[in-house]
Amino acid sequence: MKARSMNIILNTLAEMWRVRVKIGVPVVVFTLLAAIYSVQVPPTFEATALLQVQSDQAKSPLLQSISAPGQGEALRQILVNPQLLADTGADAHRKIEADKVSLRVINNNLMTISYRSTKPEGLEQMTDALAYNFIQALLAPERMRLEQMILQNQQELKEIVGRLATSDGADEATRLELNARSEKLQGDTVQLQSDLRRVNLAFGRHGSQALVWFAETATMSEPLQGTARVVANMILAGLLGGLLFGLLQKLPFANRAVIEGEDDATKASDMQVVGTLPWLGKLNITPRGLHVMAGGKKLRPSEFSELGRLHRSLVRNLRGPLVVLGPKGSEGSSTLALLLAERTSEQGKTVILVDMNLRDRMLSQWLGLGDGNWELPKGAKPKKGGWDALQPMPGNENMKLLAAPRHPETLSKLGEAGGLPVLFDMLTDMADIVIVDGSPLAAVNRGNVDAVAVASASARTLLLAQAGVTTQSELKRATDSLLLVGAPLLGVVLNMQFVLSRRQLLGQLADRLAKVVPPLARMLRKATLKAKLD
Repeated sequence: MKARSMNIILNTLAEMWRVRVKIGVPVVVFTLLAAIYSVQVPPTFEATALLQVQSDQAKSPLLQSISAPGQGEALRQILVNPQLLADTGADAHRKIEADKVSLRVINNNLMTISYRSTKPEGLEQMTDALAYNFIQALLAPERMRLEQMILQNQQELKEIVGRLATSDGADEATRLELNARSEKLQGDTVQLQSDLRRVNLAFGRHGSQALVWFAETATMSEPLQGTARVVANMILAGLLGGLLFGLLQKLPFANRAVIEGEDDATKASDMQVVGTLPWLGKLNITPRGLHVMAGGKKLRPSEFSELGRLHRSLVRNLRGPLVVLGPKGSEGSSTLALLLAERTSEQGKTVILVDMNLRDRMLSQWLGLGDGNWELPKGAKPKKGGWDALQPMPGNENMKLLAAPRHPETLSKLGEAGGLPVLFDMLTDMADIVIVDGSPLAAVNRGNVDAVAVASASARTLLLAQAGVTTQSELKRATDSLLLVGAPLLGVVLNMQFVLSRRQLLGQLADRLAKVVPPLARMLRKATLKAKLD
């Protein structure tokens, strides 16, 4: 049972670490917004008065059942009447805004009236005044109705007394009828006067005998202020950001059909997956190439057996340039091109690595290749390895580098028909292998050399898709665009560099923890080795 619980904890921890960036970004953004809001917007104070209604004594339908559907809104309309707010504001010497007034029906006998403001001074007194004016507006029709009914009864009683005084000769039945009517009117009048007294008590703010009265006068609730308010808002907003991200991931538009594995890539492209670029560790890039750190040692991923298998399937018997590109960008074409070039040079072959990715010129930046202001040679082709535009790879005599072109004339020639084949033929004569990092097929930036043209001039073209990111539709469009112009598309390479297993994720987390809490990192590694991870 204990081992099973540990497995669940580690699996959950791994998945949380997998989406740390996706969750972290909205959490950080919402937290910062909350901090700005807390600093810029003053706190809001609220005063609330509790009113009690003797609904069993009320004659008005509105007061007989204040909790009935629609009654709460009807009561609020009375409360936010412009004239009522204006009169209350005039007494308090403050403007009362309707959107800051609220009424809540608790049950059939209780309701609250609240007012919010950023100025706490006199807020309780103003809320009491607002509630009192509301009671007056609420009971005014009832008061008028009762007064009219009492007046009518009194007038009718007066008429009956007059008729009885002048009815000496009237029959006994008429006199009995008039007396009975008089007694009933007197009884009704007494009841109406009692009801009117309850209403008048409310007008006079007289305690629990009134029809509507203050169960509690207004009290103000003070919000958090200062640092506590900022911290509380940041925590709540951060949690809200993470929750919203989680909900958005469940919506239909968020669930894009992305490439998850080789079957998805084959189905989308109708091409074979000629290899996968596995997770090699955290890649560090220097002008001398790529390396990873493991156990305090610097290792070259180009020497890993996983890359060796990929290299054999892609570069074996290659004669002519090998172009690596992706559908949209950020698929890892620059990384793969550099790894293949390093692996080739380590086998004793000469290789030229060409940066033709004019969207971001990533290889030129990584390896410090300068501004790329070179021109195509004129006249006779340069001798093998003799073109001055080629730059040596530090510490690697078998590898030459060609920076991404920037010279306007060079870009113009490369864009012309036949320009790229001339360049690639020349480079092929100068080295055993030529590997080209091409621009993404969707790149349309100014001064770019068309990626389709680059692929068409190659001996082999590799289309790179990033698992978990590249969608099936993007890969389909990219494949169709290459096949349409007859590019020598070898197949699809699936970049699994960012699709880590849970064990790898926990190892990555342990590496981060080792820099801060080494004992905890050791415990995590030990638990990971023993656990059964899905």
